[in-house]
Amino acid sequence: MKCLIALALVFPAWAWAVPTSLCPDNTHYYVTADGSSTCPPSITFVSTQPGSTTATITGNTDTANGTVYVSIRTNCTRVKWRDVIDSVGDVAAGTDASVGDGTFSVSITGLSDSTTYCAHVGQYSSTYKAARPKTLEFTTQPVGGASGETIAGGDDHFYCPASGDPAGSDANPGTNGAAPKATLPARTGYGSSFRSDEGLPAGADMWLCAGSVWNKQSLYITRSGSASNWSETGCFYMDGATAKKCVDAIEGAGSINEKPIFRGGLTQSCIDAGNCLFPTTPVPDEGYDNKYGSAIGIASTADYHHLQNIKLEKVRYSTVQLSGNNTQDSLNHVILENIDLSYAGWGSTIKMTNGVSNGIVRGSDWFGGNLCESMRRGGTSSDTSACSENGWPVGFLQIARKTRYVMAENNVVRDMFGEGISGFNCQTGGWMIIRGNKFVNTHSNAVYIDACPYIVAENNIILGGNGAHAGRSSFSNGPSFAGLSATKELRSYTSNSIGNVFRNNLIVGTNKCMTGDITLFDSTDLTNQYIGAVLYGNTCIQSASQELFLAEASAQVTEWDARNNLFWNNTLTAAQICSATSAATGGYNNYYNNAPSDADCTEASNINSAPGLAQSTMSYWTNLANVSGAGTVTWPSFADANPTLTANGQALTSGAYAAELDITNYGDLFSNMTNPPSEANWECALCLDATGATRASPPSIGAVE
Repeated sequence: MKCLIALALVFPAWAWAVPTSLCPDNTHYYVTADGSSTCPPSITFVSTQPGSTTATITGNTDTANGTVYVSIRTNCTRVKWRDVIDSVGDVAAGTDASVGDGTFSVSITGLSDSTTYCAHVGQYSSTYKAARPKTLEFTTQPVGGASGETIAGGDDHFYCPASGDPAGSDANPGTNGAAPKATLPARTGYGSSFRSDEGLPAGADMWLCAGSVWNKQSLYITRSGSASNWSETGCFYMDGATAKKCVDAIEGAGSINEKPIFRGGLTQSCIDAGNCLFPTTPVPDEGYDNKYGSAIGIASTADYHHLQNIKLEKVRYSTVQLSGNNTQDSLNHVILENIDLSYAGWGSTIKMTNGVSNGIVRGSDWFGGNLCESMRRGGTSSDTSACSENGWPVGFLQIARKTRYVMAENNVVRDMFGEGISGFNCQTGGWMIIRGNKFVNTHSNAVYIDACPYIVAENNIILGGNGAHAGRSSFSNGPSFAGLSATKELRSYTSNSIGNVFRNNLIVGTNKCMTGDITLFDSTDLTNQYIGAVLYGNTCIQSASQELFLAEASAQVTEWDARNNLFWNNTLTAAQICSATSAATGGYNNYYNNAPSDADCTEASNINSAPGLAQSTMSYWTNLANVSGAGTVTWPSFADANPTLTANGQALTSGAYAAELDITNYGDLFSNMTNPPSEANWECALCLDATGATRASPPSIGAVE
């Protein structure tokens, strides 16, 4: 015993401790000094696409070798990894041994329709390590196709015109989908074209029948929900005697149920002729009291509101506006999902302003916006006085003035006049994630950041376009000015465009690919005026005038770090392909076909070599980009841009340039993340994916984060 005591005195307890770190699966630990390569595989994401008797299980793994195993069971009680791999006790099973790109896809057959199952997903690596199984519950579809969710909230209110299905009548109670009211509630103090949700209590849901048309009416939403009982406004249909929510695909154009339409006063004939009228005063009786009104308005009182599966068509003025009361976080938690547009005059923008917080816009298809401005420049309209004062409206989505924590994902933006998505004069706001969106023919920049900080733009596909605006041959709309831009236009804007992230975007055929500059129209004093961004893993193909552009000196640039980007252009000269200042840093960029002559664009690690993209002919890319968005758009995929380049002795086939970065790992950032960013560390969107898992930052060379 004395010897043991002596040893304890000689070797204190801390001397026996071996530093360890948590593995990516958040379960196992590794000896820190040995590195995380000793960890078992980790399934980082799983999703399902169920049919009636089949399902496809897809996802990501952090270990690109071995085999992924899927075991389909009737419950989600966690089972041993060995049972998953050996298919012990499962209903069905499948494997994928081709996981070299870090993704997997397993097709399952032999399931029953309308049945709930659980997918148990595991992996056994080539080094004989097993992943802890991940589980995901799903329900197969009924025979005959997709079916919407049954509406059974208990405080539901249904509306359908008398000519609709089911036929509405104001004599009906409106609390049963089979007997809806015919008229939307009036908005007190306004004319008959102004409708609202007046009379509906907090937490109530408002349902408009599929295929209904609400002519020359606006809708003003004021009721709130709660974290446990969101208030919903959307589309319903009848499945026999049961009211169900309408079904919409990821992109709005893929809707299964025809959406309710708020139709404005523009006509197809005036759109085609380019002579629609956009007066400032008096405004036509179409649900607007002035040009700043909106077809759908969401008031500062409408916290926890979900607007879904609605279409706007041929509206003369603004479309959707969410407005706080000009204080920070005064309108909280609003989701706009599958909201589509076909033609709008002035102000086609979904606008979040004056203190909106925690907003999501996703799954929308937006076409033919800002007709007023294009007709002012290339039409025969006798009144375009309502056009934007400065001539540059935003086409799809804008956050402004104390608005923060906004996500825009999986939207399609086609044939806009003006910026596609913009962060503008954010003041004390900012903090936005723009990802998985598709842009074509936006005329101005697809993503434009003007006096707005901490914007992450990732995994977007941007085609410059070169067609008429909204099918009107009298006004050429493309190519877009730039794909991604960080700038500041007025000194009077109190915020700066700093802390931004442009990451893993695919940009084809724009005038410029990525730009940064300050152009103050109200001052020549650049004191305390800044821009800043990191640019990682983007692919820029065949920009018309410049691939990479930075105009500002170091005093105005907090960061401009360009790494692992690919610039492929066979028409620009070495002097044109990149123009920067000494504020630019970076490395491991591939300038092909011309290495830049600007010394501020060159790094020793840069290369000039054919990338060997999966789609390796320039004509493939230019043909895709040189289009209008008026018809069906053929979009490239990130797989098309996957390089086979080897440089500096390192193979870059894992996707250093615009390969998939968590492309299936989207989701509701504000409800699915286990550790969502706080205000203080929102820029940690740079180091967290949509589930809260950690990414490497900055990215490792030759590998997606």
